Amino acid sequence: MILEINVLLTRQKQLHLINNFSSVYVREDDQNIPNLKKTCNFPGQNAATFSVLDVVKIIKKINSSKAPGPDSIHIKLLKLAPFEIACYLKEIYDLSIKLGKVPDAWKIANIVPIPKKGPSSDPALYRPISLTSVCCKIFEKIVVKDIMQYLEQNQILYIKQHGFRSNRSCETQLLNLVHELSEKLDAGNQVDMVFLDFAKAFDTVPHQRLISKLKHYKLHPQLIQWIEDYLANRSHQVILNNEVSGLERVLSGVPQGSVLGPLLFLLYINDLPENVLCTLRLFADDGLLSKVITCAADALLLQSDVNLCQN
Repeated sequence: MILEINVLLTRQKQLHLINNFSSVYVREDDQNIPNLKKTCNFPGQNAATFSVLDVVKIIKKINSSKAPGPDSIHIKLLKLAPFEIACYLKEIYDLSIKLGKVPDAWKIANIVPIPKKGPSSDPALYRPISLTSVCCKIFEKIVVKDIMQYLEQNQILYIKQHGFRSNRSCETQLLNLVHELSEKLDAGNQVDMVFLDFAKAFDTVPHQRLISKLKHYKLHPQLIQWIEDYLANRSHQVILNNEVSGLERVLSGVPQGSVLGPLLFLLYINDLPENVLCTLRLFADDGLLSKVITCAADALLLQSDVNLCQN
């Protein structure tokens, strides 16, 4: 009887969590996709190339304690025969990118709700972390490395974006901010700052707007087609107290806990600084607007930029 009550309570909590996660999805207007203001003069990304040895290196480097996804394929299994398994994975990856199709099993995620600060009874205070297929994550690492190399070589990413980038962490951003702020205060200036928190940032990324930005930055067409399919028709199930919920469709966003998701988010917000006049610093999915205030007009300009970021 007690066990049945616990199962019932678990399923009820799962339902509340699923409803909360689903409530933030963006219903996108596919007929009204805005164009980026800045003219694109990027050279275009070359087709991705990788070898079996590249796959082997990734398999060997992945932490063996990482949890498997819904397919139950554990990284420990892959590490038993990395070269032999990498040969088969290379065939799958080549075919996947050639067809622009992602296996259906790679589009399912186990959601582990991670509580934030606050009452545990509030479903809004849980972060949905996705556990996806390890085999997919290996290919995502290859894709991310190739895209990031193209972005960095052509200086496409916003220079004041620190987070999810090599040698540009939130700590380096903070150091730059303190240095710049100290200089302005020492000069006798007043500096007003507004901290920005993009609520449900990863979950609210609209897919078609993201894809339009990938095209703007001239990622390789074959890769864009693969990413578009990677995002389409995804689903997840919530795991709580060893109980698994039913599958629910994901309508927007990039998977939290994935390898590719953070980079896609960076590309989605990369044009935000072009639309503001004050100094904007980005800490991954958080931001900071700042402005030296010399008159009332400066304060109004800062407020105008805050309003724009909200929209």
